[in-house]
Amino acid sequence: MGVSYGYFWRKHLLFAGIDIGTNTLRLLIAEFSPDGKYRKVKSERHITRLGEGISSTGRLKETAMERTSSVLKRFAKICSEYPLDGIYAVATSAVREASNGPDFIKKIKSEAGLDVDVISGDEEARLTMLGIASGLDLKGSDFLLMDIGGGSTEFIFASEGDIISKVSTDIGVVRFTEQYLKSDPPQDEEIEKLETAISERLNPLKGDTPPPYQVWALGSDFGMKTTPPSPPLVRGGKSMANDNPPLCSRGGMGGYFRMNNNVCLVGTAGTVTTLAAIDQKMTVYDPRKINGYKITREGIGNIRSLLLAMTMKKRMEIPGIEDGMEDLIAAGVVLVDKVMERFGFNEILVSDSGLREGLVLDIYQKTVNSGQ
Repeated sequence: MGVSYGYFWRKHLLFAGIDIGTNTLRLLIAEFSPDGKYRKVKSERHITRLGEGISSTGRLKETAMERTSSVLKRFAKICSEYPLDGIYAVATSAVREASNGPDFIKKIKSEAGLDVDVISGDEEARLTMLGIASGLDLKGSDFLLMDIGGGSTEFIFASEGDIISKVSTDIGVVRFTEQYLKSDPPQDEEIEKLETAISERLNPLKGDTPPPYQVWALGSDFGMKTTPPSPPLVRGGKSMANDNPPLCSRGGMGGYFRMNNNVCLVGTAGTVTTLAAIDQKMTVYDPRKINGYKITREGIGNIRSLLLAMTMKKRMEIPGIEDGMEDLIAAGVVLVDKVMERFGFNEILVSDSGLREGLVLDIYQKTVNSGQ
């Protein structure tokens, strides 16, 4: 297991979460108070591109593993400087798919001393939902949550903070950049092929149950893995939606997974937070200004037009784009634009919280519930 405990009871508990993503490594150390609320004690992120080339070779490159191991050794050292009650480290799409993924896990155990869980796409979606809900008030609304990663994208349909259904696809910005955007700047025909690939993976997502509980339909095409919908949630014989002021503007989702045509789109992870930083011309990343920020469809379209006309070198001059995102953000903005177009959303609500926040919350809850 990737959960390591050093637990003894006291009023405040300290946990670390480590997210080993296809493109980015993230560390969060959080202190929990007795009421279950937490504050961030230490937060770091580094782009190592662990999944570089995996779409063509099916293996993790030695150089990518070395880059990643070096950062994880640093993360482990940081963790050793705190009296942690537990560490939860997970690896996602790249390690799930790589034929030498198990060797990488052994390497990290040997070199960094970290036990790492390779989690499924469904578990990644559940933990991401947990993290998002800790940073945004999702009560009283229906949401489509989109977690865009380097090797996969998770879609989560939630109502009042409860997961109704979740879908993991192989849409990843590292994967799709390597497969489709080979020119700098990308050519029109490359962009068209990218859009076609995205649309093909969105096509199987359809609602076959009647409103108001229209949820994800099962399907297995185009590298898609789905979880059967949970039973409809009814409170007091009423729909899950209520009359609270909406957290974001609602979309009808173009006839797809709709719940009373009253759904908000929420995005998390590096692509969406980068787009929010670009939209705000942010020279220094400020999570307080990112979390809860709304980008309109028009704003996404403007950013798309700007980025796709530029070389990667020119993109680096745009405030909000960090080193390592200058190539991936092109595929990322096309994906966000296509999702908004397909499902009829006029804006996207940005979450700075995601998987790593879900990790510390999950290990905290398991520790407290275990009664150790």
